[in-house]
Amino acid sequence: MLTPDYLKSVSADAIKIYERLENSIIKDIVRRLKDTNFEMTESARFQIQVAQEAGMLYDEVISKVASYSDASQKVIKKIFQNSAIVALKYDDEIYRKQGLNPIPIKQQTTMLNVLKNTLAKTNGNLYNLTLTTANTSQEKFIEVCNDAYMKIASGAFDYNTAIKHAVNSFGDGLQVEYNSGYRLNIKSAVKRAVMTGVNQTCLKMQEIRAEEMRLRFS
Repeated sequence: MLTPDYLKSVSADAIKIYERLENSIIKDIVRRLKDTNFEMTESARFQIQVAQEAGMLYDEVISKVASYSDASQKVIKKIFQNSAIVALKYDDEIYRKQGLNPIPIKQQTTMLNVLKNTLAKTNGNLYNLTLTTANTSQEKFIEVCNDAYMKIASGAFDYNTAIKHAVNSFGDGLQVEYNSGYRLNIKSAVKRAVMTGVNQTCLKMQEIRAEEMRLRFS
């Protein structure tokens, strides 16, 4: 059995990895934003340059996703394994008091398959989140460049102030947009994916354990 408090904390290690990824992406966006040479009289040239920079940013983000992916998979595997042990520990103690002897997880093929399959699914979901983040980063870069350009071109703001405003627009970090249109910041999206995967996996394994004990007891 997993307590609500346990579930709240279960994704903490995974979130740290994705926070580092997010910070790395934002730094790249800010660096490119500062390097963009706004041509006040040649907006077409500016738009082409921003589009090219956004494409390079996307490529860099994909590369960063790959570099963080291995660490993420190792952490998620550990989270799932530890959570499965915690979830069954309470149940197994009850079964033992009834004179039953539950088979260890590592010797239970059905449980191992559940763990393996849902682990792969969750890792896939997280990888998709980071790919979505790459697209979001590209769009965000173009958006803040255009905003900065318009502020400078209007004469209302100088270059440094416009850049500062653009940088401040990342106060809430990067967001992930789902197919439904619903948006979450990347930390909340990772937490949601991990908590859902862990909870579903442990509940399924507890069902398998209960059925195993029912057959032994009957």
